[in-house]
Amino acid sequence: MMRLYGGIDIGSTTSEFIIVDETGSLIYKDRTLTSGNIKAASETVYNNFKISELGNRDLDAIVATGYGRKYVPYVDKNITEITCYAKGAKFIHPAVKTIVDIGGQDSKVITVNDRGDVDEFVMNDKCAAGTGRFLELVAKIFNINVDELGDYSEKSDKVVPISTVCAVFAESEIISLISQQVSAENIIRSIHNSIAEKIRGMAGRLQAKEDIMFCGGVARNKGMVKAIGQLFNSDNIIVPQESDYIGAMGAALFAAGL
Repeated sequence: MMRLYGGIDIGSTTSEFIIVDETGSLIYKDRTLTSGNIKAASETVYNNFKISELGNRDLDAIVATGYGRKYVPYVDKNITEITCYAKGAKFIHPAVKTIVDIGGQDSKVITVNDRGDVDEFVMNDKCAAGTGRFLELVAKIFNINVDELGDYSEKSDKVVPISTVCAVFAESEIISLISQQVSAENIIRSIHNSIAEKIRGMAGRLQAKEDIMFCGGVARNKGMVKAIGQLFNSDNIIVPQESDYIGAMGAALFAAGL
């Protein structure tokens, strides 16, 4: 019988759980909101697995990653998310050189070598600027779903200057632009560009080069993907199908010894 291995990525906003077989093929995936309760989130995804069709199977090893990785009781080992992102991204796209991840509470840029080892990384975890939380704030201001931001951005006809992407001051600046009759579409596109500029500034501290993979929940936002591509001067930003699960995938691959 094929051996199975688990990886769990406990993020500040969501937690992802993945199972792979001994070849690294994805067998199962699940996610839940972390909601500030690491133990409950880790138990939710594990219990969901146990009541799934695979629930009667034992996992040979489980590795945890993410900011809550040290507090998951049932894992065999925990590994940093930087290392797991590099592992997961390289497995999915062997030519990857740079990884951009925009999560709910932080953003990071990672460069990897040909072996998949981390060369350098830079991380923004002190401010909501350039994160999914900031985009949630923008969506709330316009009373739309965060998943709609990409559609709005695509309908824009120009970019307007945005002086800040600081979550503390952004609301007043956006309201000021609205009062100047700037369209929601143009404001949202400009916000995307401002976030991309922040990410590009982070990448400028590294030897970032193609191939570039964009991971995390924000990678589902096509407006953000376009803005990242333009700022990196790349027409081919790679967005994996399971962009939310790259960290968990890397953890599961480590569990499998791949």
